[in-house]
Amino acid sequence: MRKSSCIVLKSILNTSQNFERLAPFLDDSLFDRLVALDAPKFFSYKHFLSEKILNYVHYSWLIPTLKNLKEDLSICLACLPEKMKPILSKQFDEKPYSKEITESVKEYIHLILLNSLLGEEDVILPIQYIEYSPINILASKAKNTLIQVIDYLALFDLAKEIRKTLNTNTIKKIYSCLSDGEKKFLKRTQSLSDPVTFSSLLEKWDGTRESFRKILHKKGLYRFGLALCGSHPDLIWYVCHLLDIGRGASLMKLCEKKVNPVISDTIQSHILEILDMLKA
Repeated sequence: MRKSSCIVLKSILNTSQNFERLAPFLDDSLFDRLVALDAPKFFSYKHFLSEKILNYVHYSWLIPTLKNLKEDLSICLACLPEKMKPILSKQFDEKPYSKEITESVKEYIHLILLNSLLGEEDVILPIQYIEYSPINILASKAKNTLIQVIDYLALFDLAKEIRKTLNTNTIKKIYSCLSDGEKKFLKRTQSLSDPVTFSSLLEKWDGTRESFRKILHKKGLYRFGLALCGSHPDLIWYVCHLLDIGRGASLMKLCEKKVNPVISDTIQSHILEILDMLKA
């Protein structure tokens, strides 16, 4: 039995308060796995509805599948989560189907779209059922917040570059490319440990703000990927799909790396620091 299936089973048994009574009837190996699992003490089938999971997906991930459903595009658009409808209607220059659509048809369309992202054989746990980790909070954040986190992570690399740079004009130019919040966090990095060292951030900078922001973001995305390495695969899926397909696909590849847990844990602590700062 898959780990995700075990989590759901234990959640159901926990919710009905029958775990102690019914679990001993399971075979020993499954019983041992359930006992060791940190599963929630609640369960609702509504958490597993396809639309609930699609709400975590950035609209750009659905464009390739919708292109292949041109004949039924109007109906598909009408079945989308509300936040996606106007964007994808404009993208395809197509109005959503105006007549009433049954819930069973909506669920069928949602499953087609979700299967295109997961594969028919794959399943994904609702975020509430994933084993606890401090960075599970990332799945509750908007795309723009995740992008801010990614950019702020690169400031650890930038701080090291600035310490090596003696050219006052270069430093002034760097600061002109940063937001007030980024300048504030750049100072904060000096009091945070960072055992990670990467190649020079400014090596390929041509001096323009646009080039600087691209390099900064790329560095931050790499750190973000290292932080997620070793995390629950479903959490990685959610975070990647909250981002647009370009960033999300790149992040998925980065998350496949094998990373020293000390590095992942350190960068995760940085992420939590950044989220606290963005809240303030």
